[in-house]
Amino acid sequence: MKTAIIHCDGAFNLCSRIGGYGVTIQVSSKLIEFSERCNSVTSSARAELLAAIRGIQVAGPISNRIQIYSDAKYMVDGANKYLKLWIKGKWFKEIANKDLWLEIDSLCKRYCVEWFWVKGHNGDYFNERADELAKQALQEVE
Repeated sequence: MKTAIIHCDGAFNLCSRIGGYGVTIQVSSKLIEFSERCNSVTSSARAELLAAIRGIQVAGPISNRIQIYSDAKYMVDGANKYLKLWIKGKWFKEIANKDLWLEIDSLCKRYCVEWFWVKGHNGDYFNERADELAKQALQEVE
């Protein structure tokens, strides 16, 4: 099977309390792009996590290896450094977005997922595209 390369980004409008995310997935020569507006999102961090979850859900069935690129250090560090500790019960305090982290853990057990941080707004085409899609999602009409 193939490696899926996911770039994902979240967006959140504090005034309207509406979030959204954008995802690009590259598998071989195929490109998949999508975004979604999320009225129940309460933070940009939550939108970022939802973007990764949806990306894994879409890419998992069509690839055996997934690489996620995000400019959200919170998410990448959480997945690479802290998730295993949190799951083992070594919670230092109540963790924000625990429901989403548990979903990410479940998906990572099902699929081989690697996490990479990329500097935001630095010319990475697919990171910029995911950002653009996330912002477009905020503008979508219900």
